[in-house]
Amino acid sequence: MAERVRGLGAWAAVLSASALCLPASAWGESAVLHHRGLALEAGQVVRYAVDQEHGGLGRYEARIQIEAVERGVDASPESARFRWELEGVSDGSGRRQEGSVEVEGLASGRSLNAWWVAGRASKTQDTQLWLSAAACEELLRTGETRYALDVQVRRDRGLRLTRVGEVSYRVRVNGAEASLRAVEVRSELGDRLVVLRSCEQALILALELPEIVSMRVESLETPR
Repeated sequence: MAERVRGLGAWAAVLSASALCLPASAWGESAVLHHRGLALEAGQVVRYAVDQEHGGLGRYEARIQIEAVERGVDASPESARFRWELEGVSDGSGRRQEGSVEVEGLASGRSLNAWWVAGRASKTQDTQLWLSAAACEELLRTGETRYALDVQVRRDRGLRLTRVGEVSYRVRVNGAEASLRAVEVRSELGDRLVVLRSCEQALILALELPEIVSMRVESLETPR
């Protein structure tokens, strides 16, 4: 039987509730990297630190590598294929936790399903590591959108997400300290997200689902 592994992408040091999102002034004088420098493209690598309370996996690291991106007639991403690998996971099986996912909902998806099937290539309309472009645009335009953040454990059916404000998110990009323009978002259940302020790649930089999982992008690598 295939083993399901809970991991919301692949990124960064685990945040406490109070540290999930800080204003730009809190990051000091690190260089600001405009979001155009982080277009979704093959070869991009994202690393997360994850603290997974649900299932008892605890803390581990996740590495995501984008393998292919399909774009529509307007050049916006419609789907992406990535490989994921978990490091530091102890489930007693001794098997390597890795797999491949093709995400087909980047344009208009409305659910963030992060259950992966180890060792298998899977295809999904869920957006996994991103908000869809449609949800991102609505969030920036109106300050709200609806999204199912967890369709497996809580069985969300579309939560109201509200934009709290814009923030500067500090991360290592290609080995150098940088600050990314981002948006802090909260759900009606108290979930917290920090999302890259780019609807071409609305990458989830940090996520906290209380009593389920928290994660944070630790580093990014882009094709040189």
